[in-house]
Amino acid sequence: MVGRLLNQYRIEKKLGEGAMGVVYRARDTRLDRDVAIKILSSDNTADSRRKARFEREAKAASALNHPNIITIYEINSTDGMDWIAMEYVRGSTLRDRIAEGPLPVRLAIQISLQMATGLAEAHQAGLIHRDLKPANIMTREDGLVKILDFGLVKLSSLEADGSGTAESDATLTALTQMGRVVGTVAYMSPEQAQGHAVDHRTDIYSLGVMLYEMLSGQRPFQGNTAIAVYHEIIYSSPRPLRKLREEMPAEVEDLVSWIMSKKPAERPATMAEVGEALQQVSAALGFSAGAMTPGASGSAPAMGRFRPPASLWRRIRKPAALAALGCGLLAGGWLIWQATRERTPSALPEGVTAYDLTKQANTLMDQYYKLGNPDRAIELYQRVIAAHPENAPALAGLADAYLRKHIESPDPVWLNLAGDNAKRALDLDSQLAAAHSAMGLYLTHNGSVKEAVPVLERAVALDPQSALAQIRLAGALYIAGRPADGEAIFRKALERFPKNGILWANYGAHLHRQGRFQETVEAFQNAVKLTPDNFSNYRNLAGALYSLERYEEAASMMQRALEIQPTAGVYSNLGTLHFFHGRFRESAEMFEKATEMEPSQYLYWGNLGDARRWVAGMREKSLEAYREALRLARERELKLPDDSTLQGRIAMYAAKSGDTKTALALIEKLKESSANNPSYLYRAAVVKELAGNRAGALAALEAALEKGYALREAANDPELVGLRKEPGFQRMTARIQAKSKKK
Repeated sequence: MVGRLLNQYRIEKKLGEGAMGVVYRARDTRLDRDVAIKILSSDNTADSRRKARFEREAKAASALNHPNIITIYEINSTDGMDWIAMEYVRGSTLRDRIAEGPLPVRLAIQISLQMATGLAEAHQAGLIHRDLKPANIMTREDGLVKILDFGLVKLSSLEADGSGTAESDATLTALTQMGRVVGTVAYMSPEQAQGHAVDHRTDIYSLGVMLYEMLSGQRPFQGNTAIAVYHEIIYSSPRPLRKLREEMPAEVEDLVSWIMSKKPAERPATMAEVGEALQQVSAALGFSAGAMTPGASGSAPAMGRFRPPASLWRRIRKPAALAALGCGLLAGGWLIWQATRERTPSALPEGVTAYDLTKQANTLMDQYYKLGNPDRAIELYQRVIAAHPENAPALAGLADAYLRKHIESPDPVWLNLAGDNAKRALDLDSQLAAAHSAMGLYLTHNGSVKEAVPVLERAVALDPQSALAQIRLAGALYIAGRPADGEAIFRKALERFPKNGILWANYGAHLHRQGRFQETVEAFQNAVKLTPDNFSNYRNLAGALYSLERYEEAASMMQRALEIQPTAGVYSNLGTLHFFHGRFRESAEMFEKATEMEPSQYLYWGNLGDARRWVAGMREKSLEAYREALRLARERELKLPDDSTLQGRIAMYAAKSGDTKTALALIEKLKESSANNPSYLYRAAVVKELAGNRAGALAALEAALEKGYALREAANDPELVGLRKEPGFQRMTARIQAKSKKK
């Protein structure tokens, strides 16, 4: 391209390349000035959606006239090439400046104020950028800031063309691939990362992220994968700036945390308000306001007194998780969602059909527990859908993949995407059993279990040979309070599919939830024989063996699980083994590993609280863990109000946090529905003991042991130290042991 003429522009040097095209420096031979030329790539030119996005960028930016926004000179097409001629900026990108280290506080505020004033002008014109990042910010040699690349701009009210018809949100949405979150991950707002509707406040948040990075020299949210970064953006709080830079003024830290509030309603209402706050902080710190915006001729907002809202740093937000044994209905794999779907080929290789790829993906998902299989499967589903957007089997498979991602690491992003794809599959083919199966599992995890049951029944009716649909139906029936019906489904399925390891594993989980530990061991032993490479079977078998006081066998199974794949669940089970052997510090270390790997699992946080509770000097940290467990469990309760196991654990966490009144009320509420559940009875005993009702605790414990709860666990639980000293405890255990010998 160098040396070529595009109208009066002579191409002189390539400056860079991005997803949309290539940028060159050129010379305007007519006006004798340097310009930047952005040429849409040939692939994008052939794609009507991307071409529309390219033209939209030019029209949106050219509608603005502000010193802090790049000036568009011309949009044109030459020999089939679409291009834009725009202002050439001599200077450096903000990304390059940050790479050299943190910026002085004054300079970071100056740059941010200029960005705010330019964006305030864009927002006033009805334009939202949506892709703000340091690479899109240039600083001229004289200090003037320029905002580049309105390629993801959203027109909120501006007329998109000369016809007098505003471009609708629906049309804009069509310009991005369904299920794909647009924008650069690290600078996305939480609502943008979740694929929700965005407005001007997403730009406010992104500006806050850049200000944080300018001040600290590092991004507020980091991770090894895009998925990890998404999760941090949505649920975590960044490290306070003053912990990264001791001299950071409190006013600056407060302002950044306000701008970066997770909830849009808690951020500044407008970009102009951001600019005003920046001016106020600048004045409070004694910085000169006169040089804040070079060349802006007084365009900065008026001064005032900055009063940031209280309690700016938000609590870490994490989604709740389904509890207990993680297999089958509760089983999943680590699914890496490809955020850069534009790279997906639009056609399948010669000789390869959509059926071939979908079948390959389904086979991989049948063995989801093998490391890397889910990643490869989701890529195959996406390739099929890219080539055939109305392929219902691939959409159903992709819904399953997102659900497995949600099950392994609960997140509304994955759950919403699963629901969208399952619905699309059903809309396209209402007779497809896999679509009903995916929709049923989605409804179960979305808290609509009563609606899930008939959908899953339909899946079984359409395909009686689908063990997966029957597993999901049995699981939904259990959650819906119909365990006997669920067991009938399992037994019938096992008669038909006796060599299905995943079915045996799910049946084992079903038995374990009811305290039927000997049967649980037998079920998981079958699962291990049939799928010896599935680490979760060894882990769950270890848990069942431990419940039967077969400790050496349990430890051996845990080692097998660790050899295959060390996971949060494995570490949690190891923590449990340490806990009931009185090794509380080692137990806490294992549970800490589990919460680090799966921070959204309330069960791991509750276990961590239990372990820390008995380690000297960790009382306050124990309460912190219980509070997190309670928050996550109560979020889950909103979607599963009839889950007695969940409510029993909430009662335990409340009691151990000191709220015995709430705990006792919950235990009493569950009494009628869970009277025969040994796990509930044991939790009732602990809650009553903590509440000072020793007689009630002893009665509940005896009932739990009679129903099959492990006596050794009761004999080693530190919560029951006082109870075990009672003569009644000795008499009760003697009776239980005598009955056991007779059996």
